[in-house]
Order: sequence, then C-alpha cells, then structure tokens
Amino acid sequence: MDRHSYSNPQAPSFSNRISRRALLASSCAIGIASNQLTMPAMAATSKIKGWRFCVNCFALFQQNVNGVCPGNANLPHNGQGFEFTAFTGDEDTCSGDTERLQSFWKECDDCGVMYFSKSIKPKICPATNKRHIESGDFCYSLPINRQNSPALNREGPRAQGGWRYCGKCTVMFFDGDLNNKGVCPAGGSHAALGDSFVLSHL
Repeated sequence: MDRHSYSNPQAPSFSNRISRRALLASSCAIGIASNQLTMPAMAATSKIKGWRFCVNCFALFQQNVNGVCPGNANLPHNGQGFEFTAFTGDEDTCSGDTERLQSFWKECDDCGVMYFSKSIKPKICPATNKRHIESGDFCYSLPINRQNSPALNREGPRAQGGWRYCGKCTVMFFDGDLNNKGVCPAGGSHAALGDSFVLSHL
C-alpha cells in the first residue's frame, strides 16, 4: 500500500483500557502556528492521539481500546503506520460542522472504531453485530474536503488523505489502495461514499 508507512510498524497495546479523560489529559492543545497549511483553527480544542490504521479491516481505530476487527476473526485490530490525531472540544459536546471540519464522529465503545454518529445507516459493530455504542466521552471533528468544492485541507508531511466514510457500516476507513478496500462488518469490502478526509498524524 503506497500511501501508508509500514516501516517499523508498532503493534497496539491491548493490555489495559484507559479512560478518555486520561487520553485528553495526555494530549496537547493544537499548535495552530506549527500546522497552518493543514490544520484548521478551532478555539479551545485538543487533539486526541492513539488513532491507528488497522491493516486487516482498514478502519480507523483507537489503539487504547481492546477493539474487535472483522478482518481478523473478530480479534483485536492490528495497527500499522502512522499514529493519527483527532480534534475534540469539550466532553460530550458536538460542535457542529464547519467549512473545513465535519463533527459528530464518535468512538465505538465495543469495537474501538471511529464512526459517524449522525448517519441513518445501520452502524454495524463486529463485536456485537448490532449498532455501535458510543463511548460518550468525546465528539470528534475531522478535517474534510467536500465534493465539488476547493480542497481546504491539504495533504502534507503531517496530514494524510485517502480517508473516506463507508456507506455500508458508517466507519472511517482508508481508501488509498486501489486493489484493497479492507473488510466491512456489513459484508464484503468498505464502500466509499461522499466527501474525503485528510487526517493529521504524528
């Protein structure tokens, strides 16, 4: 896969689950000046680290959660490549969309993936075969490039494009491989729908 770095992959640790509050406490406030070209400015916003690409199902998942992967016999996700960050404001608060950000992304408490909570599609969780259960602690906003509009979030040394919303299972997944779209818990491969996203990483 040419758009992911797989040199010296770091496997996620699933030994202990830590609270989202601990994650936020360990995160840093966004340095707007250091990422002016790729990072949208948001007031009173932090970025939560620990988001990874799963090499088996291609979903974006939180490595600090003992998640469940549909591409790994429902065993934990296998994180490789970059460690991504996601924007969040106050706990339990969805700030709403802006021109450069889409809000209402949540983390599933059971399988650990990032999914779009406002979707009317079934939110299929491989851990339960039912709807995703939101963690309840954070509402994330992700940098978005809207269809038929100028790309306001550009790729760069700390920002990777190729991320899309799956119209079948509602998760965020990597769509940058022409020959492989991962494994969707709704069956088959993920199916990209709508706008594209550019995610920041360490």
